[in-house]
Amino acid sequence: MFDGSLAHPADLAGVDEVAAIAELERRRCGECEHPRWACDDLDAAAAEVSCALTIGHGRALGQIGLAVALRDRLPKVAARFLAGHLSPAMISTIVWRTGQVLDAVALAGIDSEIAEHAPGWGPLSHYTLEQAIDVWIERYDPDAVRRVRNTVRGRDFTIGHRDDSTGTASVLGQRRADAVDAIAAGATQLMCRCDHPTCAAKVDDGRASNVTIHIIGDNETLDAAHDQKMHGRGIDLPPARTPPGLL
Repeated sequence: MFDGSLAHPADLAGVDEVAAIAELERRRCGECEHPRWACDDLDAAAAEVSCALTIGHGRALGQIGLAVALRDRLPKVAARFLAGHLSPAMISTIVWRTGQVLDAVALAGIDSEIAEHAPGWGPLSHYTLEQAIDVWIERYDPDAVRRVRNTVRGRDFTIGHRDDSTGTASVLGQRRADAVDAIAAGATQLMCRCDHPTCAAKVDDGRASNVTIHIIGDNETLDAAHDQKMHGRGIDLPPARTPPGLL
């Protein structure tokens, strides 16, 4: 099953190579399994592709993902590609945009429509090409388009791979975590840390002033003198050295 992983357009193999990769995947990753192998069949096939095309293992997996998607999901588009009517970059975009279509009947209709119209999309920019593809996705499976759009419009993003299934980039959700903390403290906005004296958002957002720390210990521990080497208090530090050439 296609998992959404793709090769970067600059790394795409030629028409004959894509067909050969699809056949290699069929032979290596069919019903035959090798339980005693150190890696699974897909990784083994990717290793062969990696050596043949002199590319990294991850890029080889992307090549296999694209070849399998064309063979199993978009056979009519694949036929256009094999006939030389579509460019590798366009093929990559088509497979990427249709990756969210899960209904087999809808996918077949989209495959037919794109195969018919795509040969005339050569002059389109990348953005316009995506819009042209989405027209047919929305006609046959509107939910597939909305899944992508809802993810794009979402405010959260996480660090991930460029080949994730939604087609969106990702970064850690620290901003969201900060917002949840502020809401829990009763704040209506996040505190700005720009240190500008006139910043209107430089207010206490409640996270620091609403924290209570409970310490459980005996009196000897609480009343003990500070360890100077641990706390850094009362230690005479050597004078800072001036780097050569700055005097």
